[in-house]
Amino acid sequence: MLVVKFFAASSFFLANEQIALYSPNITLWLAYLYGIIAFVNLTFVIFLFRWKKWAFYGICINAIIVFIMNLFIGMDAQVAILALSLVVILYLTMRPKWDLFE
Repeated sequence: MLVVKFFAASSFFLANEQIALYSPNITLWLAYLYGIIAFVNLTFVIFLFRWKKWAFYGICINAIIVFIMNLFIGMDAQVAILALSLVVILYLTMRPKWDLFE
């Protein structure tokens, strides 16, 4: 999860022009915003491994922000909702150990 988040965040900064060519609805500043959110999510994942509940809440907030951004760029609503479902899967995997989080 950490490695994927790192490469996703880096790609928005290193390949933002190619992303803009592939998807004309994503402007340069929006690609940078996706990259910033991905790096913030990377930080949240690190703190999840340190058993912090607030990191999960941060991931949820970022997922909602990205959902809105995806709808803004014209992404299909079903695909955007699929990305939100990943947060539900994360919660379901964390639920048995939820009491251990501070």
